Amino acid sequence: LKVFQEVRHNLRARLEVGYRHGEFRGADQTQDDLTAGAAVEYLINRHLAAELGYTFRNRDATNALDEFTAHQVGIALIA
Repeated sequence: LKVFQEVRHNLRARLEVGYRHGEFRGADQTQDDLTAGAAVEYLINRHLAAELGYTFRNRDATNALDEFTAHQVGIALIA
């Protein structure tokens, strides 16, 4: 699920959340993935924008080697 909102004429915000459950045939294994994130995009001019974003990911699994938690921050120039 993603939600976009124009905060001002040159500033946009995005919020997102997602969930996925996976079961594997032939193996008694499952994975549950949770993703959440937010980003702000600043329109510098008609042809250039800058974006700052954050994403959180978490996986719970029956196999401990498949589990992880990740925090990701990104900065981008979009032409």
